[in-house]
Order: sequence, then C-alpha cells, then structure tokens
Amino acid sequence: MNEKNKIKNIILDYCEGDTDKYWLEFPRDDLPEMVEKIKEAVLHEFEDVDQMDFSDLLKLCTGCKETLLKTEFNKDAEKEDGLQTQCRKCKHAAQRRDYLKKKDVYIERQRKRRKAEPEKKQANEAVRRAIRKGVLVRPESCTECGRSHMRIEAHHHKGYAKEDRLNVVFLCTSCHRAAENS
Repeated sequence: MNEKNKIKNIILDYCEGDTDKYWLEFPRDDLPEMVEKIKEAVLHEFEDVDQMDFSDLLKLCTGCKETLLKTEFNKDAEKEDGLQTQCRKCKHAAQRRDYLKKKDVYIERQRKRRKAEPEKKQANEAVRRAIRKGVLVRPESCTECGRSHMRIEAHHHKGYAKEDRLNVVFLCTSCHRAAENS
C-alpha cells in the first residue's frame, strides 16, 4: 500500500470513530477545524509527507450545501461516487417531510395491512408486551449476522399462530427482510 492510501485509511478509520488507534480528538460537528487537525495529525504521523489533497475525502451535500466528510453520506450504488447526494441528516429530514405530507396514506395502508393479517398484529403485540415485562430480552446484535448498528427486530420464524407468538429470533432489519422474503 502506498503512503497516500495508508494516510487516507488512517483518516477514514478515524472519521468512522476508530479513535483508539490515534491520539487526536475533535468534535465531529466542527468540520473545518477537524480537517485541519487531521492534516496536522497526518503530518505528525508521517513527517515526510508533502502537502496532500484532502478534497477526495470530502463531498458537497445538495441539501444543506455544506462540505462534509464522505463518511457522513449513505451508500448508493447507482451514483458515480457510490454515495447519496444528501448527507444523512438532510436525507432523514427529507424523508420526514415526505412522511408528514403523505401521513394519511401511510396510516391507511398500515390499517389495511393490520386488518388483513390480525394474527400478525396479535403476535407482534404479544412480543412487545413480553419484552416490556422482561419475559423476552432483545439482544444488542443480530443473531444471524452479528451486526449491532441496525435496529433489531423479532422474527416469527414458525408463524403467527397463538402457540408460536413468542417463538421468535431477533434479527437486524436486513436479515429480517431476507428471512421474510425467503
């Protein structure tokens, strides 16, 4: 690995929260200062490095019009750089605005779905009550893949019958979708 790629990997590790390896600390909200401190850290770590171009670690958000680290953007395979055009905060705000505009449509869709599958609703309610009472314990990570950064959901792998309502495995959203579709 060449020196420039090694430095970029250090910076990306650091920006993704792997701070134990490096001596530098900074507030994530203060991007300009953070970039300068990262440059200082890199120059401190690798004294023979000349001026480096850090611009390929940054991206302009089309929502807030701020230049942010690429780690602040979700992936999008259809885009040329592999990232969405809006940062996570802007994307979340846009989705929230969309939901509030169409709230009645979403609520009616959910109402129809629940009416069509009453056993599923009852099974989900039983799991919620069992978790609240401490009968079931939601783990911190997915039992299938081990991921912990996603929401963990109860999957009724044996169906929604009354005797199987509490017979669940806890999966992350991705594994749960895959299990439901298989």
